[in-house]
Amino acid sequence: MADQSIIYFVNGEEQTTTDHKLTPAQILERAGFVPHVEYKLVRDDGHKELTDHNKEEPIHPGERFTATSVAPTPTS
Repeated sequence: MADQSIIYFVNGEEQTTTDHKLTPAQILERAGFVPHVEYKLVRDDGHKELTDHNKEEPIHPGERFTATSVAPTPTS
């Protein structure tokens, strides 16, 4: 039996995986947020910030995440 694809969203953009768990680093990188250390990731349901980029988190179908830059912004 083939693995089922799970569709989830990062900043409203659809992502697909067959993995049932991903690290925040993987979620960010797969969504194009590179380097991942310059972003924080929040699980929209419950507004839980995923602070450990290397800890595997369960991924649920239709789940939504928000990535926000934490990199310093240049000043003029």
